[in-house]
Amino acid sequence: MLERLEIKDFALIDEVQVEFGAGFNVLTGETGAGKSIVIDAIGALLGNRVGAAEVRSGAKTARIAGTFALPASLPDLEETLQEVGVSPDDGGRLLLSREIAASGRTTARIQGRALPVGVLQQVAGLLVDIHGQGENLSLLRSKVQLDFLDRFAGLSELRQQVTQSFHTLRTVQSELQHLQRDKREMAQRADLLAFQVQEIAEAGLSPGEEEELRTEFRRLRHGAELVDLTGRILDALSDAAEPARPASAWLGEAVRDLQHLTELDPEAADYLQTGQEIAAQVEELVADVRRYATGLEVEPGRMLEVEARLDIIDNLKRKYGDTVAEILQYADEAAVELSRLQSSEDRAEGLVNEEQRLRGELSATAAELSEKRKIAVKELAAAVHEELTLLGMPNMAFDAAVTQEEVPHGLSVETEEGPRSLQYGPTGIDTVAFLISPNRGEPLKPLAAIASGGEASRLLLALKSALAHADETPVLVFDEIEIGVGGRSGAVLGEKMWSLVENHQVICVTHLPQVAAYADHHCFVHKATNGSRTLTRVETLSAEQQVDELVAMSGSSGAAAERSMRELLTRAQRWKVQQAGALVPR
Repeated sequence: MLERLEIKDFALIDEVQVEFGAGFNVLTGETGAGKSIVIDAIGALLGNRVGAAEVRSGAKTARIAGTFALPASLPDLEETLQEVGVSPDDGGRLLLSREIAASGRTTARIQGRALPVGVLQQVAGLLVDIHGQGENLSLLRSKVQLDFLDRFAGLSELRQQVTQSFHTLRTVQSELQHLQRDKREMAQRADLLAFQVQEIAEAGLSPGEEEELRTEFRRLRHGAELVDLTGRILDALSDAAEPARPASAWLGEAVRDLQHLTELDPEAADYLQTGQEIAAQVEELVADVRRYATGLEVEPGRMLEVEARLDIIDNLKRKYGDTVAEILQYADEAAVELSRLQSSEDRAEGLVNEEQRLRGELSATAAELSEKRKIAVKELAAAVHEELTLLGMPNMAFDAAVTQEEVPHGLSVETEEGPRSLQYGPTGIDTVAFLISPNRGEPLKPLAAIASGGEASRLLLALKSALAHADETPVLVFDEIEIGVGGRSGAVLGEKMWSLVENHQVICVTHLPQVAAYADHHCFVHKATNGSRTLTRVETLSAEQQVDELVAMSGSSGAAAERSMRELLTRAQRWKVQQAGALVPR
C-alpha cells in the first residue's frame, strides 16, 4: 500500500506529507483546494507526463516521493524489480520518486537509484491504478482484461501449462529453424572440417618433431664443413693424422715431465694433478668428436627428406597454428565439431517429431483453456451487471468477447466448425475484449472506446468489485467518480469502494458525504495563505473534524445537519462491521 506521499514545490504545494492508511482513504475539500494536485502527484509517480509547468513558481525543482509497503506476494512486481536490479528495504518497502527541474527535465528514481521513466512506469503500474480524469488505467488494455478473466475463473494453473508448452515449442522451433536455415552452410563446413582433419592426420605430426628436424637440417646443410672441422680438430688433438706432434703427444710429454718434477719437489704435486686432468679431458674430447664425426655420415638423399618434411609442417602452420602443438589441438577441435555437424541431420529429424508432439499438446491445452474462458465470460457478465444495478446503472450492458484470429501456419485447433489455423502465444489462442453499452438498445463497444468521466469510472468500479479477488494491483485511486450520483446511490458507491479494501488499499477523491462517510482515513485538502502566496495544505481529520467536514460537504448547517451527518457515519460504520469477512474499521 501507499504509506506516505511527499510533495515538494509541486503546483500550489510548497511542502506536504500525506499519511495514508490501509483500507479506505478519502480526500475531500472545496473545489479548487488542490485535491486534483494530490492525484496529479500520484500520477507523476506512475510516470505520467510532467514538465516545467508543474514546478511551483520561484522553485528550482519539484519532487514527489511515495513510500510503498509491498504485499507478501506479487510475482510480476518481484520479477520486474529483479530485472532492473532493485530490491525493497529490509522492511519490505519501496521508495519511488520523481524530480522535475524548472527546465522541464525530469528524473525518475526507485530506491534512490536513477532509472528511465519507462522502468518507473512499469514498476508503479503494478502498484497503483488511477480511475478518473487523466487515469492510468490498466484495465483498458486487452492483455490485462485477459488476465482478469483468467483469474476470475481460476484458470491460472491451466494457463501456466499453456505458457510452458508454448515456450518449450518455441525453443524447439528456434533450434530447428537454425538447423534448417544453415543446412547448406553446415554441409560446406562439414566438408571443410573433414578435409582439414584428414590433412593433419595424414601428416602424422608428433610434439617436438619440428625442433628435431630443424636441428638435423642445419647439420645436413653444413655437412662438408662439419666433416672438415672435425677432421682438423682430431688432427690437432690426436695422433690419428700427424703422429709426429699432436696435442695429445705434447700433453703426454708435459705430464711425464710434471711427474718427474713432483718426484724432485713434492710441492709440485698439484701441477701434476692438473696436467693429468687436462690430458684425460683431451682424451675424452677426442672420443666425443670421433663419435660426432661418425654421426655425420648420412644416407644419400636424407637432406631432401628432412626438407620435404619441414615443408609439410610449414604448410600446416600457415593454416592451423603457429606450432605443431597448436595444429594438433586444432585437429582435435575440428574433429569434435565435425562429429556434431554429422549428427545434426539426426537431431533435425528428432526436432521435427518433437515439434509435432508439442503442437498437439499445446493445441489441446489451449482449446481447453479457450472453452473455459467462454464459460467464465457468462459468469463475469452476470456479476458485473449485478454491480452496475447496485450502482444505479441498470441500463448499462456488459459483456466480454473471446475471439481468435485465423492465420496461415498458425496452431491447428479442433473447433466446432472443424480444424482452424489460429494465431497463438504464451496465453493461448484467445483475445479478450470487455464490451459495454451505456444505454439500453445501443450496440456493445470495446471498453477502451468509451468516454472518460463519472459514468465510465462507475463502470470500472463495478468491474473492480466483480473482479476484486482477481485484481492484484495493491492500490486503487478513484478521482471524483460520483458525477451525477447522489442520495442512496452515493451510499452504494461508498459501500462498493469500501468493499474493495479486503484486497486493496483504496484512495478516493469525492464531493459526496455519502461516500466520505465510509472512510477509514479522512484527509482534508484546503488552501492557506502565507504572506502573498496561496498554498495547498493536507491534514488528517479526527472523528469530530470528520463530522464537521461532512456537514460542510452536505451544504447545510446547524444542529439538524450535524445530527444527519452523525447518523450517516453511524450507518456506514454499522454496515462495515456487519459485512461478512470485512475488515474491522480502524
